Amino acid sequence: MSRVHEAIAKIPATERRSIYVARGPTGLEAAVAGAIASEVVDLLGARNVVAKDAAARTIVEISPEQLLAGQPDVILAIDRRFHAAIRTDPIWRRLKAVQDGHIHLVPALPFSWARRSAGAQSVDRPTVAGQAALSRLLPARHPR
Repeated sequence: MSRVHEAIAKIPATERRSIYVARGPTGLEAAVAGAIASEVVDLLGARNVVAKDAAARTIVEISPEQLLAGQPDVILAIDRRFHAAIRTDPIWRRLKAVQDGHIHLVPALPFSWARRSAGAQSVDRPTVAGQAALSRLLPARHPR
């Protein structure tokens, strides 16, 4: 992993993809940057469009206007219902990621990209397989 972190550190911030991790059936529930539920974004050297200063909490409800302002390059959908509806929703279709087809359902089977952590606040954590799969969504300079 240290080789991956070293390679990511060499990628200028302007060349890193922005990612939105959409949770829930509406896709408007999100983990803020730096939260354990969005650590896969950090591990991949990408930029979470939901900034740390979005709220004091780690999981927040965001507005469509906030998403439109953030214009993510990639959307990762945790909820299958949301993933099925995103392409037909007029607001979501205004996002560059949707227009470019960069919407990905995080699979649960046969090998999940994320695992549920135990404890009081159960969250999705990236697996090694998930990191490898997600890294293919990023520019060629990102390590695989």
